[in-house]
Parts: sequence; structure tokens; C-alpha cells
Amino acid sequence: MTYNIQQGFDVDGRKDLDGQLALIQRINPDILGLQESDTARIANGDVDSVRYFADQLNMYSYYGPTTTVGTFGIALLSKYPIQNPETFFMVSTGEQTAAIHAQVVVNDKRYNIFVTHLGNDGPVIQLQNLLARIQGMDNVITMGDFNLPQRPASMA
Repeated sequence: MTYNIQQGFDVDGRKDLDGQLALIQRINPDILGLQESDTARIANGDVDSVRYFADQLNMYSYYGPTTTVGTFGIALLSKYPIQNPETFFMVSTGEQTAAIHAQVVVNDKRYNIFVTHLGNDGPVIQLQNLLARIQGMDNVITMGDFNLPQRPASMA
């Protein structure tokens, strides 16, 4: 599952981590990617939503990048231990973007997990960066808020 939690706010602009938690619990994912999950940003009241969700869901977690101006936090939560986690920045023409790469092992099979939140001003070049990083890997799961333009219904 991937979920842009918008700093923990609902569609009406109210803080609603409990409502978001309830949705996640209903879906019951094995692996969860979060976007806009900054842990130390004034805009979200300095709430550590990643720790809250990980504790409530009894999941392992990894957060990145460290809160920085011009980028959004992303996180990986997993029912399985997270191995070799890293955060890397991508070429960005607008806001700086990053991705998480980590691995989980399920039934003796290793999966490469990527979580990202591409920027509004350059998602194509960022997606190309991400795909270049993934190239040649097996068992890849990529999730995120890709912010790609939608095609008009007449082109679908």
C-alpha cells in the first residue's frame, strides 16, 4: 500500500492520524509506503506520524530523508524486518526529491522496495532517475506519489 498522508491532515484540513490509521488497519498491508510523513516540521505540529503508525500497526519502519527545506519526508513500514535501508536524492528541476530503497525477505525471497514522492515540477526526470537505479534488480516493488500528469479520458 502507498499513502500520501498529507502531513496527517484530512481533506477538511483537520489533523486526523486516527482516521488515517483506521484506513490502514482496514487494508492491513504487509508493506506500507508513506509520503508527506515529515517527523519534525512545524506544518505538521512536530508530530512523528511514522512512529505513531509503526507502533500502532506493530510494523518495522524506516524514515528519510531528514527533514529538509524543499523536500517531503517518505517512509517505509513493513511487517517484515527492513534490511539495508538507504535514502537517496534524485535529480530535480523543481523541489528536491528523494527515494527510499530497502529490502525485505518473505518466504526466503528478497524484495527490493522503493518508496518515493516525485515533485510537481519535474516528475519525468525524477522517474527516469528512479528507473535507472532499479534497472537490473529482481523482485522490485516501487510505490509512491508520482505526481505524473493524467491523460485526458479521450486519450485513454
